[in-house]
Amino acid sequence: MTTWQNLSNQQKNYYMEFYAPVENNVRKLPQDDDLVYNYTPTEGQIYAVCETGDRLVRTINYRLTANQHLAVTTWIRRHLPDHPDPLLPLPQIALI
Repeated sequence: MTTWQNLSNQQKNYYMEFYAPVENNVRKLPQDDDLVYNYTPTEGQIYAVCETGDRLVRTINYRLTANQHLAVTTWIRRHLPDHPDPLLPLPQIALI
């Protein structure tokens, strides 16, 4: 848990895509001193955007949107630059 102002841009993007409350179809941006709890992708979300070959890995049972895929991959590039698995390309669907 940390405050919004202490998060990296990648952590903020991840939070906004996955956990930000929605009011009138708009995601609500936290204030700088608001506490934020979920700003790191799960193991399953990380493997959902990585090419793991034939290895069995923990994954998710839902499809990420293009924006969620982008949020997870940018988080990985910033916070796990030495991740052993290559990243999958962004799905060819419209960004919302």
